[in-house]
Amino acid sequence: MFVSSSIVRALGWLALPTLRRGYFDAVWVWLGNETRTAHEFPDIMIRHINPPDAPGAATADVIERDRVAFGEWFTTRKDADADIVRRLYIASYF
Repeated sequence: MFVSSSIVRALGWLALPTLRRGYFDAVWVWLGNETRTAHEFPDIMIRHINPPDAPGAATADVIERDRVAFGEWFTTRKDADADIVRRLYIASYF
């Protein structure tokens, strides 16, 4: 994901603060698709290498908490955050 710094400033976060290890991409994919601001670069691949024994490695418990946190954001904040992104996108044309 590449995200405009103006969006990060407006939202107040690059990574949804309630997440610890997962679902970061899901937030940005949803926001980009919902606001029609996503652009794909099919020739670019960035691999995520997450060894299970690395410091801070995701455990089933952490991923479950992140799943719940994503669900809470999705039901309570997604629309407001999408409106912030839309307003910035529209304002960039003027």
